[in-house]
Amino acid sequence: MPENAGRILVVTDSPDYYSTRDMGKLYPGRVDEHDLTETPVTAEVLAPYEYVWTLTRRAENRDLMDYAAVREHARSTGARVVSHLYEYAHGSGLEFRFRDAGSKRPKIEVVAESDPVTRGFSAGDKIYWYRNSSDIDDPSVAHYAYREVVCDDDPGSGRRVLARSCETGGAVWVEERFDSGGVILACDLYSPIDLALTQGDPWILHRGTFSKYIPAGNLFGETVCYGRYQDRKLTVEELIERIRSYAERPGVEVRDEGASSEGTPVLSVRFGNPEGARFLLMSVKHGMEWENVYASLVTLDRLLEGDVIDLERFSVVAVPLLNPYGYREGVRHNASGVDLNRQLRDDWETFRGWTDEVLEPWTFDFKGHEPAAEAEAVIEQRLRQEPGLLCVIDAHAMAGPPVLMGSGPDADVVVALAAEIVEDLKDRYLVRYLDDAAPRQLTIESYPGMPGEGGTWKRSVTETPHYHIVYENTGQLPDVHATVMQTDLGAGTNLTAMRRIAESVKG
Repeated sequence: MPENAGRILVVTDSPDYYSTRDMGKLYPGRVDEHDLTETPVTAEVLAPYEYVWTLTRRAENRDLMDYAAVREHARSTGARVVSHLYEYAHGSGLEFRFRDAGSKRPKIEVVAESDPVTRGFSAGDKIYWYRNSSDIDDPSVAHYAYREVVCDDDPGSGRRVLARSCETGGAVWVEERFDSGGVILACDLYSPIDLALTQGDPWILHRGTFSKYIPAGNLFGETVCYGRYQDRKLTVEELIERIRSYAERPGVEVRDEGASSEGTPVLSVRFGNPEGARFLLMSVKHGMEWENVYASLVTLDRLLEGDVIDLERFSVVAVPLLNPYGYREGVRHNASGVDLNRQLRDDWETFRGWTDEVLEPWTFDFKGHEPAAEAEAVIEQRLRQEPGLLCVIDAHAMAGPPVLMGSGPDADVVVALAAEIVEDLKDRYLVRYLDDAAPRQLTIESYPGMPGEGGTWKRSVTETPHYHIVYENTGQLPDVHATVMQTDLGAGTNLTAMRRIAESVKG
């Protein structure tokens, strides 16, 4: 094992370039830098490092990168290497292509799977990769380019193409594997960047930059645990069909809980011991917070494997899609213009809203004309009143950093599960939110803590008869480009909370 096991060496002709700074934010305290314009890269330079990141920006410096030494380091030591396509092509005798893409917003397609690099993606997925300078606008504008390598698989060298441009078929993710366990991942580290900007990505609203670090992160730090990419946002009808399909699994019941405000059925998925303590999971109470439905389905898949909670002791009732109308229309409210998250408030009679006092249908906080009167609220209230309730997990999403809140009969349990969720997110995802000047690690901005504690413990835990976990995923986005991260965060929160709470139940 190299003496600097776990550390990352950035080998580049551009010291302190944005990608080095990004690596430092994603893996704090682990990144060293080697300037090719000062000294060559040699086997001795590489030897201490388990992870290497190479990036050549200027053509005149391409011969300074001894790629044979880089490849031999991976082959002989089992090191993991991530390289820009340019120096990989030059060091492998392959054709490198750079093309102006005009005003298109093309994608790349995953053509082969390789764990852990493609974790979160499946063969056939088409992923936004190329960004333009106004990616949230339609029609889009110019200023971005293709970078790709012309190559096919080469089993003799261990080379395999993992992703290709949907426009040209050029290779964009290329992998080499060695008997030592070493891996080289060559990928397009430039095209996600606007030609006029050199930092500030991956911005949460830029479709073409968001997945940029995931393949590299999988190789360096195993970024993806539960996340799954959605090729597109499924329709309500497709989701209903997918939820109904759980009834085909042994021991699972899918129950029609009643019609929503627009007449679409609201379905629950039930399994486990019906006499045991019950977990109730709900998502998409607000329709514009649509991403958590996919995290809910991933959660159900994992729970049914039986290794998270003991299904002979506990039961699960999940409602992945509480507000079908809101999901379909991309709005917060149900079909009556009611904010369903205000319907069951204990202070419904006096509640005046967080944003204004003109409370009528379709205003942000409209609580309805009567408490617990909307069809979806009637269903939620009935589910909460079923016997044996141990925990409610209520999944939301906001256009910003995620938030976690909790209450329950044992404050220590809530504090412990929150701390574990925060710890699990470290060193995994890089993201720039709307008001950020540069990327930062994904983390929970606010989460439960003991009364009186300061610092990052920003909320105290109140005492309630059953556990109530509420979180805001980062979401409300215009496309599916961030669903790997969103399903990871949502499913991870659900599963950690359920496991911790189940472990706290004696007997």
